Amino acid sequence: MTFLSSTVTPGSEQKHLAIYFLKAHPFDIQVLSFIDLPIRNFITYNEADVSIIAFNFRSVITVHEREFFKVVVSIYKMMVMVMDLKNALENKLD
Repeated sequence: MTFLSSTVTPGSEQKHLAIYFLKAHPFDIQVLSFIDLPIRNFITYNEADVSIIAFNFRSVITVHEREFFKVVVSIYKMMVMVMDLKNALENKLD
């Protein structure tokens, strides 16, 4: 399980910071086109075969956002496990 987060701090040098931000964290042009907004910050969460990335939180990314990602991934993993068990049960009944 890994987290990465980064933020451009607002201020008079925001345009220059945004350029440095994108140099430090290059995103695919398709991602930038899809978002269609300057990327101020982002957070990624990776665990096993699940990766989530979110852009442009309203405020600074805190421990609460990090915990939110952990919960979302846990729910996803539980849903996959339940569906796998359901399919295995259905296959045994066939």
